[in-house]
Amino acid sequence: FRSLIGTAGCWFLFDVAYYGTVIFSPTILVNVFGKSESLTDLSLHATTIIVVLICGNCAAIAALPRLGPKKLNTVGFACSAVAFVAFAIVYHTWHQRHLLLFALLCFVNFTLALPNISTFLLPVVAFPRDVRSTFHGMSAASAKLGAMAGTLLFPELHRMSGIPAVMAMQAVLLGLGAIISHLFLEEDGMDSSLKASGPRPSAIPQTDEVDIELVDTIGAS
Repeated sequence: FRSLIGTAGCWFLFDVAYYGTVIFSPTILVNVFGKSESLTDLSLHATTIIVVLICGNCAAIAALPRLGPKKLNTVGFACSAVAFVAFAIVYHTWHQRHLLLFALLCFVNFTLALPNISTFLLPVVAFPRDVRSTFHGMSAASAKLGAMAGTLLFPELHRMSGIPAVMAMQAVLLGLGAIISHLFLEEDGMDSSLKASGPRPSAIPQTDEVDIELVDTIGAS
């Protein structure tokens, strides 16, 4: 259950931050560039963010064999927390520096791609085969609760306290995710986890054996 706390907890916290940021990217962009931004510019900026997010996912996949799923997860959470803190500070201090804020927003989305890959993978490699599907389902259910929480919390927190408060909350959640990842997930990587599961002997007799037994039974009758 220690690993389940790690996979489910990380996935929950990640989805709160991810859906609270990605879904509301247009809202964040309007706050960055102002309400006078045209629909064309808003679309171009949103498309740029999506491209950056795709590049981040590609980078995470490339880094996975070198870092392993746990380290990728922990580093991804930590980098995302730093990115959110930087965005919140710059937004609060130099709100008129639109290009700098947009660059930081792209960096936020790039770093979010790192745990986006690892949170999906970790429930597959963290558990033995006899409980893997059950614990993966529980981790995924936790993630859906996080997605719902992020979707519901963002507009309310934005309405009450503004963008810096939203980004600060995301940074705290992601920092907590990095701590949980470090403390509760096993150090072993994908290969050792899969080897630990090992092949399981089949409880179902082979087809040839069944056929032979059936023929013997018919012959005896």
